[in-house]
Amino acid sequence: MEKATPVIQIDHLNKFFSVDNNFFTKGKRTVKAVNNVTLTINKGEIMGLAGESGSGKTTLARVVLNLTKPTGGTVLINDRDLSKASNAEKKRIRKEVAVVFQDPASNLNPRDTVEGSIIRPLIIHGMSMTEAKTKAVEALYAVKMEKKISLQLSSSAFGRSTPKDSYSASIGGQPSDNDTR
Repeated sequence: MEKATPVIQIDHLNKFFSVDNNFFTKGKRTVKAVNNVTLTINKGEIMGLAGESGSGKTTLARVVLNLTKPTGGTVLINDRDLSKASNAEKKRIRKEVAVVFQDPASNLNPRDTVEGSIIRPLIIHGMSMTEAKTKAVEALYAVKMEKKISLQLSSSAFGRSTPKDSYSASIGGQPSDNDTR
């Protein structure tokens, strides 16, 4: 049996926020949004993170992608620490990870079509319009989205954005050999 290859390694990760107390109590308090998280996601694995609202799922994802700085601990993606990477390297590494956040509406531009919401990040990452359009169509097909719906505005495709929109956007990217999806 071959040894599993870690793609994402999280070690004793913390993200704390200092917030004002309520009206009746002066001072500040610390909210431990992510507290001492350690986990490994190996090549080929898919991980789902479930928890109550406010339990830190989105904060954990944002820290993993280095969109929010951790209070402590480390995150390595393919043995690279995003917190120490150049902007160009961060952009390259982020293409290797797909995150679908809890609220799909926060991932998609309501003034863009579902298809356009998939095409835009592909072009930002250097893909030609033709190639991006092909990838978007493939991703929409993979989640069984009808063509007429994919051409509607994200906000009106189903009355609002859906997880299906976000899943197709997440699989529309170009993962490396170290695919973490």
